[in-house]
Amino acid sequence: MGKVTKILLKTLSVALLFLIFCPIVLTLVVELPSVQNFLVGKATSLVSNKLGVDVKVRRLRVGVLGGVTVEGFYVEDFEQDTLLYVDKLRVGMLRFTDGKNLSLSNGTLAGGKLFIKETPGGEMNIKQVVDRLVNREKEAKGNFVL
Repeated sequence: MGKVTKILLKTLSVALLFLIFCPIVLTLVVELPSVQNFLVGKATSLVSNKLGVDVKVRRLRVGVLGGVTVEGFYVEDFEQDTLLYVDKLRVGMLRFTDGKNLSLSNGTLAGGKLFIKETPGGEMNIKQVVDRLVNREKEAKGNFVL
C-alpha cells in the first residue's frame, strides 16, 4: 500500500509542478522579441490573405501587464496605395470583458496617417477593405462600442 501511495504522490507533485511552471515558461517564451515578431508575421499574413491587400507590422511588443506597442503598422488599399500607416501605437491593459469583447484602456498614437480617397470605380478605398472584414452572412449581434 505504501508503494502505491508514493507513486500517486510523485505523480501528483509532477502534475502540480507542471501546472505551475508551464504558464511561467510560456509567458517567458512569448516575451522574446523573436517569438513576438514570428507570431506577428503569421498574423499579418493571415489578415493580408483575408483582406486581399498588403498588411505589415514592423515590430510588436507585448508587455507582461497586457500593454501592447505596435510600430510600423501599414495597410494598403486595392490600388496598392497606402490606406493606413501608424508609426507607433501604444495601448495599455488589454483584457477580454466577457470572453468575446476586447477592452482597451489608455493609448497613444504617433505618426498616424489615413488616406481616404475615391477609387476610379466611384467607391471609397476604405469601404472596399472594411467590406472584406465584415461578415455580412452573420446577424449583427452588437456594435462597436467605445
